[in-house]
Amino acid sequence: MFVDFSCSRTLGTPDYMAPEVIQGFGCSFASDWWSMGVILYEMLMGATPFTSNTVQELFEEIADGKCIELFNTRITSAIYIF
Repeated sequence: MFVDFSCSRTLGTPDYMAPEVIQGFGCSFASDWWSMGVILYEMLMGATPFTSNTVQELFEEIADGKCIELFNTRITSAIYIF
């Protein structure tokens, strides 16, 4: 028996939504991995990879792949400490 795990609704916290969910293609295991990656990034860097003042701007940044440069700045700083 085949079970369809996809969904047709947009659910969840905007910071963790995958681009395909924002664009209306639905949820999948790939979007779950995307969200997990955002959580791991936030745990390591202390902030989510996408920031904005409004939810609409946040969705545009995620859909366009405009990640903040926090990763490079923090990694460079950590290298200098050690």
